[in-house]
Amino acid sequence: MKKVLIYIIACIALLFGCSCKENVTNEYNVKILKNTDYTFNKDFLANNKTCGAIDVINEYTYYIYDDSFPKELIIKIRSEEELNKAFDDFIDVDFNSEMVVLYGFTTAAHPEKLGEKYYIITEARLVDDSLKITCEIRKKYKNSRDLYVPDASIPDTKWIVFKMNIVEFSKIEFVG
Repeated sequence: MKKVLIYIIACIALLFGCSCKENVTNEYNVKILKNTDYTFNKDFLANNKTCGAIDVINEYTYYIYDDSFPKELIIKIRSEEELNKAFDDFIDVDFNSEMVVLYGFTTAAHPEKLGEKYYIITEARLVDDSLKITCEIRKKYKNSRDLYVPDASIPDTKWIVFKMNIVEFSKIEFVG
């Protein structure tokens, strides 16, 4: 009888432990914005490239393998003026309490695979001077039998755009 009672208690504990997946640590209200929430300024995109991306000059396409280009870019936007330099269109931001953070890096993933539709933030916290954002990939299905398989494009500087409460940090650690 004792073993049965212990087994039942263990099963209940396991059920409660598995159902607590929504236990998200997001102290700074970090949200990944959908790419329909904004439109980048073309000059901003042309002037903010990362190493390994492609660039087009005088109709010639080439890969940027110059050490003067960073591997990733972190841009913090804290005013309407800064926002207007990067975007032609953007959702409302209250700069008294919120900021926008742009995380740029080189990837061959399609841009629509990088936003809120593809990632779920499971944790966002400050560790020393680094904002650690942990995401998990949403599981997508084409139909009931096939797993969704991401496809690739030409390597370019792609951006993940975050809206969050104001906080000081110098690095972003993006774990996805």
